[in-house]
Amino acid sequence: MMMRIFKVVFLLMVIPGLLFSQKKSNLNHHLVVVPSVIKTPIGFSISAPLREAPIIIDKNDATEEFYMNKHRDRKINPHIFPPDFSKAIPDPGEQTIMGDVLSGRSLQKNFPGQNSSSYPPDCSGTVGSDYYFQVVNVTYQIFNKSDGSSAAGPSNLNSIFNSGLPGANCNSGDPIVLWDEQADRWLFAEFSLCGSNDYMLIAVSTTNDPTGTWYSWSYDVADMPDYMKFGIWQDGYYMATNTSAGNDVYVFDRDAMISGSGSPVMIGFDNPNRPTTFDGFHCLLPLDNDGAWAPAGTPGQFITIADDGQSNPADELRIYELDADWTTPSNSTFSMVQQLPVNAFNGNFSNDWNNIPQPGTGQTLDGISTVLMFRAQYRNFNGTQKIVCNHTIAESATESAIRWYELEKTTGSWSIAQQGTYNPDNVSRWNGSIAMNDNGEIAMGYSVSDGTSIYPGIRYCAQTTNAPQNTMDVAEVSIWDGSFSQTLYNRWGDYSNISVDPGDGTTFWYTNEYKSSSSHGTRIASFTVPLSCTAPTVQAAAFSVAAIHDNDLTINWTRGNGTHVLVIAREADMVNQGPVTGTNYNANASFSDGDAIGSGNYVLYNGTGTSVITTSLQAGTAYHFSIHEYSISDFCYLSPGLTGSATTTGVAPCTICTANGNTTWETSTTYVGLNTLSNASAKPGAYSDYTNLSTNLGVAWTYPLNVRVNTDGNYTVNTIVWVDWNQDCDFSDSGETYDLGTASNTADGATSLSPLNITVPVDAMLGNTIMRVSTKYYADPTFCETGFDGEVEDYTLTLIPGQSVWLGNSVDWNATTNWENGIVPTSSFMVTIPAFPTGGHSPTIPIGINAVCYSITLENGSTITINGNLEVIK
Repeated sequence: MMMRIFKVVFLLMVIPGLLFSQKKSNLNHHLVVVPSVIKTPIGFSISAPLREAPIIIDKNDATEEFYMNKHRDRKINPHIFPPDFSKAIPDPGEQTIMGDVLSGRSLQKNFPGQNSSSYPPDCSGTVGSDYYFQVVNVTYQIFNKSDGSSAAGPSNLNSIFNSGLPGANCNSGDPIVLWDEQADRWLFAEFSLCGSNDYMLIAVSTTNDPTGTWYSWSYDVADMPDYMKFGIWQDGYYMATNTSAGNDVYVFDRDAMISGSGSPVMIGFDNPNRPTTFDGFHCLLPLDNDGAWAPAGTPGQFITIADDGQSNPADELRIYELDADWTTPSNSTFSMVQQLPVNAFNGNFSNDWNNIPQPGTGQTLDGISTVLMFRAQYRNFNGTQKIVCNHTIAESATESAIRWYELEKTTGSWSIAQQGTYNPDNVSRWNGSIAMNDNGEIAMGYSVSDGTSIYPGIRYCAQTTNAPQNTMDVAEVSIWDGSFSQTLYNRWGDYSNISVDPGDGTTFWYTNEYKSSSSHGTRIASFTVPLSCTAPTVQAAAFSVAAIHDNDLTINWTRGNGTHVLVIAREADMVNQGPVTGTNYNANASFSDGDAIGSGNYVLYNGTGTSVITTSLQAGTAYHFSIHEYSISDFCYLSPGLTGSATTTGVAPCTICTANGNTTWETSTTYVGLNTLSNASAKPGAYSDYTNLSTNLGVAWTYPLNVRVNTDGNYTVNTIVWVDWNQDCDFSDSGETYDLGTASNTADGATSLSPLNITVPVDAMLGNTIMRVSTKYYADPTFCETGFDGEVEDYTLTLIPGQSVWLGNSVDWNATTNWENGIVPTSSFMVTIPAFPTGGHSPTIPIGINAVCYSITLENGSTITINGNLEVIK
């Protein structure tokens, strides 16, 4: 296997441009190909009942998949198509607000599945009439659907095959299991890679009881059938693989397998219209038919995604047909039959597999962004045909979202009925699976993580039949919150699966992985989509604003046809979460005192009127509003709301950027002294807000600044102080940074440059401003830095006018020698003109010179000659 991979890498590195230019130039809309391989199995057997297979107590005893080298050829040619995030891609289907349907979202079942020590675990499973069958690398377990108890296993995957079957001595993995609803049977597959040949192992249960016996076959395939995915169709079991060298599309004779034939035919093809990806990894998805069959005679179908950022002609879905002729297999054909343009997306995070951040580690996870995710589900509703599918897209180099599609066809060609991008916040979502039930409701499960507080876990969202287009209106539900990050390896997934319970046609079952303390844990959960309510049909209208002041304003609207109306407000940004169906909210016209919806959205008004006076606002600040009609009988809100915004008068207060150290060590500031400010403290936390402490500083005056620190042992720390002299809410201006030096091996010692004399700039803005003190181990801190070994403290400085006394060495107002501090006064100075100046001269302001001062005090008997203009500020 390693030799094979080495050869492929070598060839691609030698001729990458030639290879991919050929792929692009060979895109042929009308090319129909004939089989490249027609085979029967090299082995057939009937297994012993799975309920009798040896149970694995310690999963580490399971034969491990080749997880270190598995799919190493999946991304064998990096650096070909580097991602480009330099420009935003407009996405009209992006959903940036969480769904608002909350009532009835509780999980019906939520029980632990198997653990796996493989990277990736390849967690998948499906529900049948009585059982849930789950597979991971490299074991299976069958659960009773009614209570989640184990009916068989956990056992090695290859125990489904008799040991004498070629390839059954391996336990290589990449397992897939599906429920063939129309046949009342189970389909299972894995590959076998440990011998000189690569094998595809396929099994079909002999009855609807998966704990019983299975028919099984072994097929000798030309190349490793990597990442194989299956779909059930009325005339065959269809398969696609990640095999860039060809032979990547197959079909197996379903009828022969169900009947237990020893020689079901396998037909394989080379796909001439395989999309190009940045690493060479790609696999089509065969459609998997749930419920009623496709119209009679419909060929088996495949679907995939193509990304124009990876040298494909366009961002598009491609649909293929495989027309199998089981009478004369050589007459079978395969072709691409349709290309559907989709909303633009970026399918490439980076030139490697390190994509999704996790808390507390630099190890990132594979976003698996160049393929449609398992399954591509097909439904036929009385002639209206549907496909739902999804894939991961890159919102940035470190954040993912899920793009999902609903395709529809009645006659003729497929069209896109919906295309949404589920991205309601800054959490990454990937490794998704999507399905539609008998009601036409859609559910989608996926993995979640971010780089700060969300450990890899499992969630789902859903769409009711009354949802706005492209919107998952059922609020997200957590199936399992992770509590650990995965270190050492980046492999995650490679897939999960959501399926529809054939018993009622409406319940969804989903399985996926999360990271447990020592391995991959999995969960199996079931749920239904809440019944949608009937919202009003006419939204509020005619948003307007009146009586705008510094701290309040009035908003007005006209009513729609709901019984009541709800008003939500948000500061600075648009309202990003609407009201949740079934929830009654408490309102308060004082901003931020009403119920919060999500983060930063507050309910201002809940009633039947047409206006509200909003109070407790910040001056000079923009506020955004969203107004929703609703029915009070069931709190069913009409979304999206009527929106509008307004900005209060006055000058907006500013907010200094966040900075903090950490609480792991004792590195900290122990004392700060400046003028009358004197604060000694042990480290209370990563950030200390001492803005309640202040001192007055006069413009142009000089003050000694003293800082003491705790170095947490025999270490060296650095201390920097910043003052926002011009009150522009940052410390980046010239003259606002002060280096207090270092300190070593002290629990409460002065920094090397303390005391440091600080002179208040003559152009400093009067009033309150912020001084930030930051102490950091080994290096200089920066003013917006977070998470470092040290501490940050903020203080208030009140800047008052400087004192300036006229000396009178001449009559020239602008001569520095005429002023006590050597500075010609400005608007930040209080000026005193003595009756008898030291130099004996009274000031004269000549024509054309403007003297601007904070105040001028003329002592009794003093004089001042004004030949120009004198502006007295106060």
